[in-house]
Parts: sequence; structure tokens; C-alpha cells
Amino acid sequence: MAELWDLYDLHGNLTGETFVRDSDDPFPQDRFHLVVEIYTIHRGCLLLTKRDERKPFGGLWEYTGGSVVAGEDSLTGAARELAEETGIVRDPSEFIPISSLLRIAVGGHLWRMDAYALILPDDEPRPDVIYQEGETIGHLWLNRQVAGAFIDSPAFVGHVAKRYHMAEDTLWKLAELRK
Repeated sequence: MAELWDLYDLHGNLTGETFVRDSDDPFPQDRFHLVVEIYTIHRGCLLLTKRDERKPFGGLWEYTGGSVVAGEDSLTGAARELAEETGIVRDPSEFIPISSLLRIAVGGHLWRMDAYALILPDDEPRPDVIYQEGETIGHLWLNRQVAGAFIDSPAFVGHVAKRYHMAEDTLWKLAELRK
């Protein structure tokens, strides 16, 4: 079944319109859709996942993220994406908003990227990561120093790496505060 996105006007208001992902229809130039990314940290390590080979940028690494579907808000979409791609189920109230950027996608349409930090309690066991068929095929938990170098490597999705570096100091400060 095709994925459906809610559309927002340039001021962030829901328009009541939807768009079918991968549609041949042109994306309305004065609208955007929501995309989320989640930086999951546990015991000082960031969770990275490897993209399925069949996806764009297949075989490369990233942190969790994806499009918010019609009927969801940003936080609900973030919790769903995390559960779908990693099997980690958390309440949306645990996600800390760290940035929101209006971006231009490949093809020229607009999307808003909402980024969240999820700092898992140190006293909890590290969660098992379960891969979603067609989405993820591997995972790593890396500390800040190793994660930064890995994210800058050719093994990582380049445009995703740029957003990590914009959030990096804030993300790790939040992790330190939540200990």
C-alpha cells in the first residue's frame, strides 16, 4: 500500500491535503511534509543502523529516521519509525526535540526535518535491535569519538552526516545531563 503524507503550508499548518509517496504527480511547491530522525543513546553510545541494499543509499549507515505518515504528528511518527526500524518501542513523551529544519529534497520539494534525542536510562539493559525487512540490515552502538569518525566515513550517508554535526554538541550534552 502506498505511503500517504499530510501536507502543511509554509507556516506549518495542516492543509487537509495529502500526497502519495513516490507518486508521479508533482509535489505542490508551496507545501511540505514531515520527516523525523532519532538519535538514540544508551550508556554513552549512539545507535546507528545499516540501510537495506534495496533502499536508496543501500548498504550505507545512518541513524533512525523516516517520513511521518498521514494522521501522525511528528513525535508519534518518530516513535513509530524507531519501533519499525529497530524494534525499540518507547513512549513519544521520552523523545527530546532538538531541531526542526525546513529543507529542500531531491526533486526540489520542501520537507521539514524534526530531530529528536532519545536518551535511554543507563540502568536499563541495552535493548535488542530487531531489523525491519527492506529497511535495516545491521546496527552498531558507538561512543561519541568513534561515532563522529564513522559518521564522517564513506560508509555513512553523507547528507545525514551533516545534520548529525549540527546537532552533535547538543545531543551529547543531553546524554550527559540524563545520566
